[in-house]
Amino acid sequence: MKNKNIKKVIGIIMILCTMFLVTIPVYASNDENQFEPNKYIEQELNTWAEANGVGVVFENVYISPSRSDMSVEEIEKSVKSYVKMMKNAMQNMEVKLIDRSNMGRATGSYTASVESMIPAIGWGYIKQDFTANVSSSRISSVSLVGSSYDTGFTLGSWEPNYSWTDISSNKQFVQIHMKGTINYLWEGLNISKDCTFLDTFKASGSSLVE
Repeated sequence: MKNKNIKKVIGIIMILCTMFLVTIPVYASNDENQFEPNKYIEQELNTWAEANGVGVVFENVYISPSRSDMSVEEIEKSVKSYVKMMKNAMQNMEVKLIDRSNMGRATGSYTASVESMIPAIGWGYIKQDFTANVSSSRISSVSLVGSSYDTGFTLGSWEPNYSWTDISSNKQFVQIHMKGTINYLWEGLNISKDCTFLDTFKASGSSLVE
């Protein structure tokens, strides 16, 4: 148990230390054969997520080495290792809806909770609280409560950007979008990327269900 706690502390210290590192952006040349880490990560992860029905969109990926002497080969190796880890992590992602509404009321309070296997070094959830007015299996309104947030322990840090909702034209479905930025250190690379999580919920009676 003590060893686990020590690992947690070390992980947090690693994150704090990266804030003071002087990073150097990785620029790609015009050579068609040149490895482009930012583009590679975004294309690989978005293609995999779409093909496997994972509700996450990756944007604005930014990579910079934590060492000034890091070679192109080392960067490429770390990036491909990162992508492999991410694909394995997304295989285990879950979406959970926790209904906290009071019995007998049409207005319910909910928490959309997505297992954050990103960056997968640890465990946690990205969450967004919201309320919904539901009656006769139709959604009349949805309101977000605060910003999205993370829980648990991971080596990555979640910075919420903004969240939004979309109610379908037939008023039977609502989509909850949670967008934020994740930053962390992976095998000598400082990685920053925007992630958008999407959940779709259905009206059933006077409440929402997955």
